Amino acid sequence: MIYTSGSTGKPKGVCIEHHNAVNFVESERRLFGLGNEHRVLQGFSTSFDASVEELWLAFATGSTLVVVEKAVMQDVELLGQLVEATKATIISTVPTLLATIEPKYLATIQMVIAGGEACNREVIAAYATGGKRRFVNSYGPTEATVACMADFSSPDRPVTIGRPQPGYFACIVNSRMELLPPGVPGELCMAGPSVARGYVKRPELTEEKFTHCPYVALPKPEFDYDEETARDAKYERLYHTGDLTRWNAEGRVEFLGRI
Repeated sequence: MIYTSGSTGKPKGVCIEHHNAVNFVESERRLFGLGNEHRVLQGFSTSFDASVEELWLAFATGSTLVVVEKAVMQDVELLGQLVEATKATIISTVPTLLATIEPKYLATIQMVIAGGEACNREVIAAYATGGKRRFVNSYGPTEATVACMADFSSPDRPVTIGRPQPGYFACIVNSRMELLPPGVPGELCMAGPSVARGYVKRPELTEEKFTHCPYVALPKPEFDYDEETARDAKYERLYHTGDLTRWNAEGRVEFLGRI
């Protein structure tokens, strides 16, 4: 069980099954290409679902996990010293913290994963320098097992939460559950084997937010990262995120706020 952050109210317990976790880890392993040569900073509190991404992904890929104390995460100089000493290559954190750190302190970092809140162009411009360093704007509710959308961001294009990660299906719908075309705002819904069982001891809310997916017969999006994963994925259930979004002309999703 993983609790939601409570950003939209009281935290809710979400039942994450083993196959949800396995698909999530495999999805990010394929997407990010991590291996035993990487060193992943673990700075999120274990009460926050993003810590699961740091822990499971590192263990599943043979990467080294660099555990960071809370005091170090809050001191940019100490954090920089730790990164230099451990030669850490991956950091996952919130954009607010990234905005307070000068990129020079993260010289060995090869990939920055930003999530947990909306990201802005200034943060992307500071870190998405090209070359060896990649900047990932990550999106995902706990109900879809931590993260389900990702964008390898660049400062020269609009900020988006990207496209579905391998094994996920995304759609944007109106109040009548009609699929919406690019440019039209609607609710983002997610399907795939990482959609959770539901809320713990909240059957009515589970029935409201987790529904049958009526789009299983549709062709999978042409912008799926991995055709094999997409073909084998199960899209029977649909999670309604409550987030207002829209497709752009490039097939990426723009986050507009809560509905």
